[in-house]
Amino acid sequence: MRSVEQLIRRGSEAFLSRPLDEERQRNLVALADDFRRIALDDGHGLSARADNAYNAVRAVTNVVVGRLGYQIMSAQGHHRDPLEACCAELGLSQGQHDRLEALMDLRNNNYKGILGNKDAEAAIAEMELFMEAFSGWLKRKPSARSSPR
Repeated sequence: MRSVEQLIRRGSEAFLSRPLDEERQRNLVALADDFRRIALDDGHGLSARADNAYNAVRAVTNVVVGRLGYQIMSAQGHHRDPLEACCAELGLSQGQHDRLEALMDLRNNNYKGILGNKDAEAAIAEMELFMEAFSGWLKRKPSARSSPR
């Protein structure tokens, strides 16, 4: 997996040099918590739960990339590149990264109506592992003031 800087050197336009301020970080962490709660709530349909599992991952990715000094821009690769950089920063394995990419693809395929119970459960489980890794990462960072519940 590659860092933000490595992705930029390889031509990614998904990043703008702009650090994340503390208020926006708190808001994104709160948003990730909200998405996570919906994903875990089996009172919602499978599609909504899987979508929210990915949305939680995406919000956290914004926090991690922002803490590294970058803002995610709307450009080719603006989901895939930040996810890769985030996974590299969190120290996740290539397998974990691949499963999170599959979650991203699952979310996109969800609009085609092919989501099943097994897929939704796997998406939610992967989101939980990712959120745990993020929580540990925040605790190791000196300026971390927010963490997911």
